[in-house]
Parts: sequence; structure tokens; C-alpha cells
Amino acid sequence: MAPPESSTVADILAIDEQIHNLLMQRAAAVEALRQEPGAHRGLRPAADGAEVRRLAARHRGNFPLRAALRIWREIQMSGLSGEGNVSVHVYAGENALAFWDLARFYFGATLPVIGHATAAAVVHACAEDRSSCGVVPFPESAENVSPWWAQLAAAGEGGPRIIARLPLLKQDGGRFDYPDAYAIGSIEQEATGADSSVLFVETNQELSRARLQALLKQVGIKARILAAGQEGGRSSSRELLIEAQDFVGGGDPRIAALLAAGGEAILRAVAVGGYAKMQISDKDPQP
Repeated sequence: MAPPESSTVADILAIDEQIHNLLMQRAAAVEALRQEPGAHRGLRPAADGAEVRRLAARHRGNFPLRAALRIWREIQMSGLSGEGNVSVHVYAGENALAFWDLARFYFGATLPVIGHATAAAVVHACAEDRSSCGVVPFPESAENVSPWWAQLAAAGEGGPRIIARLPLLKQDGGRFDYPDAYAIGSIEQEATGADSSVLFVETNQELSRARLQALLKQVGIKARILAAGQEGGRSSSRELLIEAQDFVGGGDPRIAALLAAGGEAILRAVAVGGYAKMQISDKDPQP
């Protein structure tokens, strides 16, 4: 809606009051919906990702997109404060404040945040309390160490898996240039039409990365290897975390095809979550 040609302080205060009234009306509507039998409760990362894309596409004017998205996330996540003991576990090692802010941006200010010294501890906490979520740093290769991402739950199993890629808003080289991270939680990935999925693959040491990439391409999975590790330092196998450039669910026939094509060289291949593509640059021109 276009503002008055000549705005006054009174006009702005009236708009502020309308915004507050709408927030209260929305909270009442959410509570009424929560009481309906069969109503969905909890976080919906896929729906949130699609909504972020929609809001960013329609955003116009001088109001910063970053601020609009942060306000929107607060509105969305405020409804979870009535869902019980939902906590957010956050990696609090190197660059802890940045990860804390990533958690607040995505999960809002109303949920309690608990810091952990390692990413593995975040995954463990989310596995112990499956109503909770977490924020972990982007995976790195870890030779002779069982990495945190090896503890993620496969699709269809109980436990935490990847649910979102953070930050929602990218700004290369700017004052809000946050580290890449994943949000995790015990939530199944849903397709939105613009998605990435993450696969955990365990192979024999003899299978090279180039050969694995060729097998992925052969079965129709366009992907890149994010990180590698070894469970308990075992030299006989290698663990790899792979990001596919489209939706790959737990029952996707391409996973079965990959296992068949790899033969004895691929010991295990499972989907461990993914996310709706929604990382948007706030440098994008806004008319």
C-alpha cells in the first residue's frame, strides 16, 4: 500500500498501531488453529524456505530486506514458544557469536539457546531431545576422525538431520558476512521445487572421488563432495558427505541405483536431510 503523499508522525504511529494489532490477531489465529484436531505443530523448514523465496521476490522499497526477513522469522517462530520445551543447541566454538546470531536469525528470539563446544555435542543434544534443533558449522574433511555429520539420522529414521542452510541472507565481504552453517533437527525433508539434499556415503578406500562422482552422474544425481572422514580412524573405508543439487528423498530410486552401480565399493548410501534453496543476496537490486 502506498504511503500518504505527506506523512506525519501521527501517520507513522497509526501504521505502527495497525502492525501491532495484526501481530496480536495473528497470534490469536495461530492459537485457534493449534486447538484444531490434527493441526500441524512444529517447524516446517520446507514451507519456510518457499516463503522466504516468495517474500524476497516481492520485496520493494527502502526497507532493508535483511530486516524484513528477520522480522518475518520472529513472527513465524513465535508460534513455537507455545509448543513445549523446544530448545536450540548451537555450536559455540570458534566464532561462537556469529553462530549464535545465525541461530537467533533463523529460530527467533523466543526459544532458549544452549551453546556447545563442539558440533558433535550439538548433534548429540538434538538426538537426546528430538523436539529440539541445532546449528552446526559447515562440514569439513576430518581424516582419522569420525566427523559430526556421520552421526546424522537417515531419512525415515529417528534423530537429527539437516533441515536448512544458513545464513538465509548472504552478503559477500559485508558487515553481515556470516559463516556457512546447517540447521539440524528431527524433521523429514519435503520437496519444494527448488531444493538441495545431503547424502551420507561410505565407500571402500579403493573407490576414488573421481569414480564416485562418475557413478553419481551415471545414476542421475548432480552433486558435489562436501567433506570426507573416517569412522574411528578405520583405514578400510571412507565416509563422505555429498550435496545433491535437487531433492533426493530416502526412497529415491537413484540411491538404490548408486548402490547397485558401486557394487562392493559402496558400503552405504543414505539421505540425511537437505533444504529448500533460499540463500538470497541482499546486494540483489530492489526497484
